[in-house]
Amino acid sequence: MHISVIREFLLLADEMNFSNVAKSLFISQSALSKHIDAMETEIGVKLFVRDKHSVRLTDMGRLFQRRMRVLINEYDAALKELKNAREGIEKTLKVGYLYGACKDFIVDARAQFEARYPQTSLELHSLEASDGFPMLRANQFDMIVAMKFPYGSYSTFNHLDIFEDCLNVAVSRKHRLADRAWVTLDDIKGERILMPDNNRQPNVYSFYKQVIKDQEVWADSEESLRDINSAYLYLASNTGVAITFRHLKSYFDSDVVFLPLAEIDSYFNISAVWKIAREDDAILAFANCLKIAYDLSEVKKRQLNK
Repeated sequence: MHISVIREFLLLADEMNFSNVAKSLFISQSALSKHIDAMETEIGVKLFVRDKHSVRLTDMGRLFQRRMRVLINEYDAALKELKNAREGIEKTLKVGYLYGACKDFIVDARAQFEARYPQTSLELHSLEASDGFPMLRANQFDMIVAMKFPYGSYSTFNHLDIFEDCLNVAVSRKHRLADRAWVTLDDIKGERILMPDNNRQPNVYSFYKQVIKDQEVWADSEESLRDINSAYLYLASNTGVAITFRHLKSYFDSDVVFLPLAEIDSYFNISAVWKIAREDDAILAFANCLKIAYDLSEVKKRQLNK
């Protein structure tokens, strides 16, 4: 079975129209029909049901379509790798990522990508939350894994959402709220509120302020923090509550409790983001590797918690 005939089958399986597919391939409709007939004879199953008015895949046809699409994708990838190797083409893909958000799956994503794109050198750089988009705009990274807040402007970027995150309230296990399943804004009024520094992380600070509009929460009790370690010191000594991101829970030990913040919509996405103008196969491939690796890490966590 020639690879070109498999491509014809896949086009037909998508279009379900012999005439249109034949025209797009610059062959006659009868030639296309003969190719499909020969394919069905070779594999011994009927792939299409055809009548005067419609074309549709059989159950065997749908199975064959899934398998052949994988085969063609792998075939094309192999040809590209061989071409790059023959021509000595090498590429460096620079990716900035949030360590706290990615640490559970970034290693597996890298392994997947390097197996698929051995000619591409992958550089991973841990970054601060507010550094990602400025550095991406300045072409210091080809991609970032960043917090994609709902109010942001992303018209020049493309993205793939990896997982959903939200705001939590972190407190010492000795805190009066530690045994709660969740907290509200009223619960933390009057507390010393630990916040990211506006000068160091302006977009994060702005997100907090846009989500939590109740000024009584902030009052005069806001404490600016330079980094996550500073937050831990305050929380460990039970001298405040931190409004922070759920994905940062892995930074803290069991002495700190993370509680969902109820009654407000604080959800946003952790996403792979890149410039539309610089999009290529390697960028798209690594974005997909990140998503697959995250999904697999979640499956493993669920299995361990059973």
